[in-house]
Amino acid sequence: MIKELQLEGCNRSFDTTQVVGEITISEINSLCERMYQHALARCKSDEQRTELKKITLSQLVSWKIVVQSNGRYFPTNAWLLLTGDFENLMPEAYIQLAAFKGKTRAVFLDKQDAKGPIDMQIEDAMIFVKKHINLGSRIAGKYRVDYYELPIDSIREMISNAVCHRSYLSPGTIQVAIYDDRLEFTSPGRLSPDLSIEQIIAGNSRIQNSAIGAAFFYMHIIEKWGSGIPRIFSDSRLYGLGDPEIKDFGSSLRISIRRKAFDTDPFGVVDPSLTGKEQYQSFALNSAPDNKDAIAQTSEVIITRDAVSSIALEPKVGNEISNSIDLIMEILNSKMEEDELKLYIPIADYLKTHEIIKTSDVVRITQKSPTSANRYLSRLVKLGILKPEGENKGRLYRRVV
Repeated sequence: MIKELQLEGCNRSFDTTQVVGEITISEINSLCERMYQHALARCKSDEQRTELKKITLSQLVSWKIVVQSNGRYFPTNAWLLLTGDFENLMPEAYIQLAAFKGKTRAVFLDKQDAKGPIDMQIEDAMIFVKKHINLGSRIAGKYRVDYYELPIDSIREMISNAVCHRSYLSPGTIQVAIYDDRLEFTSPGRLSPDLSIEQIIAGNSRIQNSAIGAAFFYMHIIEKWGSGIPRIFSDSRLYGLGDPEIKDFGSSLRISIRRKAFDTDPFGVVDPSLTGKEQYQSFALNSAPDNKDAIAQTSEVIITRDAVSSIALEPKVGNEISNSIDLIMEILNSKMEEDELKLYIPIADYLKTHEIIKTSDVVRITQKSPTSANRYLSRLVKLGILKPEGENKGRLYRRVV
């Protein structure tokens, strides 16, 4: 806390502080390209993709992700966090994920640590959350719209805000805990002295890590300052969940979202009586797509019935949505049983924001063996969704749909 107060007194943030070491132009270009690809994948319209500019060294310097001196380049803490090279200096800069049986932490159902570059930690956390919350469908007009029990876009924003605004000087990890009756986010660090809980609910915020904030804003990870808490309150009410609970423990901040009954009929359709007729009608009116283009550009809460098909429906730069989408969906439905399709959900979620996937990625996100991972990848190659590149251990797979 003393270090944080010293930085605040100098109008500096921890992430902009220079650290020991020197970085090369090649390493800088690699980070710039990765940030650009991440931003490109999260663009929601052709207009956004057209307007997106490639990030440059000068921008990294201006954001204080990189320090430039006498023709040499040095990393800051933000550089370490964005590249994943921070384990020695910040060993607790990761997200702990856990699903519990019941309403306490007595019995684990599943657990995972999301490590590596902080933007990738967010993606891994989202895959874990989706794996452990309920997914059903609702009928919106003549469309069947897949629907998570919790507001998934708001959950992404809460995790993103926790990563961006946490104190990297305070001990502890970010924790995402899923119980039968609630979902909890706990982030290390104190609430700013000039902000109250009432103020952050109203949308007031203070940027804890300015360089990470700038990078996340560019990558479309955070879209608007101060929008995270108001959005989760608004969406929780829309879903009939009541207001989230916020607790300030002095050394950490916790936000809890309630869960409720989520029963479906034999066809997987949510019973609207369980969420309230008004909320159901509001959701149906706001989520009914008019055409395939609308489906492709919908937010994360609207996912196609078959998770793998969401790959085909994801918008791509310079391409119209493929005419083969219906064929791909037909093949998936005809060739795979429902239980088999579930195995591809985390792979599909990963491919929504990544052009390239490797066997090691599939092992990590599915928690399956390399043999199983290669089998999944081969299946997607045969379906024309992925294209292999390289040989043997260096082989990777590129999304082509």
